[in-house]
Amino acid sequence: YGVDLPRFTHKNTAIVYASTKEDDTIRYHSLHDNKYLQYFKGHKERVVSLEVSPIDDGFMSGSVDRTVRLWDLRSPACRGVLHLPSSPLVAYDSSGVVFAVAINTFSRILLYDMNNYDKEPFLTMVLEDPTLALITFPPRQIYMTSLAFSSNGKYILVGTSGDAHYILDAFEGHLLAKLEGFMGLERG
Repeated sequence: YGVDLPRFTHKNTAIVYASTKEDDTIRYHSLHDNKYLQYFKGHKERVVSLEVSPIDDGFMSGSVDRTVRLWDLRSPACRGVLHLPSSPLVAYDSSGVVFAVAINTFSRILLYDMNNYDKEPFLTMVLEDPTLALITFPPRQIYMTSLAFSSNGKYILVGTSGDAHYILDAFEGHLLAKLEGFMGLERG
């Protein structure tokens, strides 16, 4: 079926992963006896982001179909959907209470309360790098490729395809640091 974005669950002998060949189903697989435990259907296009909750059997998926889906390993039914303007990246904070959704089209990171995901995000961050305006006009868009909270939940690390990564304050959303010194995927 093709395997992408494999993630261990809380059982060290089981993973969830995105299918890449036959359909866009997420599969829950036992490594111990090489059997599928559950199928999670709902995405209409390729899954590009997959994260397991740090506290329970929940997990999230983001897809090119411009949705984030919230799941529980114990049920094949999706327990919630967010409809977005473009394909998202997702990340949980270490407490499992907050999750982030990055949207490249608008250089935004949206923070949601896990218990109120169906409401508006409680914080919207804009990822802007003022130094990009000094290099090109109009300034190049930052293309986010990964998203992760620090273990204490105070910071968000944003990986990009360019030559910098960024650290944001997770409580107020402002830029704290720009990490440079490597060659990114974009070359000129």
